[in-house]
Amino acid sequence: MPPPAPVPVIDRDMETGLPVKMPSLQESAKAYVRASQLETRVAEHMRQVDRQVTTHAKLDRVRSVSPEIKQALGLLRTRSSQRAAILAGVVLGPPRALEE
Repeated sequence: MPPPAPVPVIDRDMETGLPVKMPSLQESAKAYVRASQLETRVAEHMRQVDRQVTTHAKLDRVRSVSPEIKQALGLLRTRSSQRAAILAGVVLGPPRALEE
């Protein structure tokens, strides 16, 4: 024979419920008015954001070039340094036997 089912314990708090303070009618009316104005406030905020995006100050881009690149470009500005660069490329480059 199966064991008998346990008897449920009745809790008095479960039957009476917890005390809940309901807002007054005036507080509910104020909340309703605030909620009804929400759409217009959000629309105004979005217009302000739109204005800020289209009228914000643009920053000038500063392109920074490394000092090594400036120095290399400076070396190639005169004919004598160009000749030196070509000779260095020939001397330090791959052997002629390996070129195609």
